[in-house]
Amino acid sequence: MNYPAEVICQHGLDGKIMPIKVRITDENGERQQYVIKAYKELDPGRGSTEGGRIPATLSLHRYDCKIEAFGSVIDLSLYYNSTNGKWNAIV
Repeated sequence: MNYPAEVICQHGLDGKIMPIKVRITDENGERQQYVIKAYKELDPGRGSTEGGRIPATLSLHRYDCKIEAFGSVIDLSLYYNSTNGKWNAIV
């Protein structure tokens, strides 16, 4: 599922974005907040993403993250569009 997301992040001295927390509204309309336990940034513009559902561009930054929810570690992909400043989460 693709959700608009609110992300708290830190910017390093080198300009890299480090996501720390993510907040999404789930399919039941409830806001959920998660701490990002680990992440890996993928190179912008490397092929299509999520089976072609999201076109890859140089302005789209992808972060493969691990979050803890309900006692389990879950994979989450975050996408930041630097053109419009918006984040999306795919669970």
